[in-house]
Amino acid sequence: MQRSLIIVLLVFMFSAMNAQTADQAKAFINRGQVAIFKAQKEMLRASLNDPSLKDAIREQATAVKLYKSNKFREAIDFSYASRLKSIALLQNVNKVVADYFLPTVEEQPLISNENKKLSAGENALTSEESKKIDQLDTQDVQKIREIELNINQ
Repeated sequence: MQRSLIIVLLVFMFSAMNAQTADQAKAFINRGQVAIFKAQKEMLRASLNDPSLKDAIREQATAVKLYKSNKFREAIDFSYASRLKSIALLQNVNKVVADYFLPTVEEQPLISNENKKLSAGENALTSEESKKIDQLDTQDVQKIREIELNINQ
């Protein structure tokens, strides 16, 4: 009886922790999408076209796919890499705005301190999705919106 109760409690605690991680990952990823759109907006305003925006988009799209596969840790890592690229773009165009997208105190514990390559999501995007990003006109606001860059649940 006690053993069953302990198992039920452990399962419940694990489920609660996993739900919290999912919510945290969702918020982190959605903020990354906002950074991408802000970088694009500032680039349009300054009449710049930087190919690294496509890299940020690719990593953000990978983060969304990983999230949907319940790989929250990897999704956060990809979204963070995407956000760093967006921040770098913003710093080149509008230094004041870039600081807003730096990870918050609440987000800091989510970020992996490991200097690892982002290989977990190498095959997350299909060849069609990768091709769509490669051919993307980053100056076209509507085309970027066609790529899934946030979690809508």
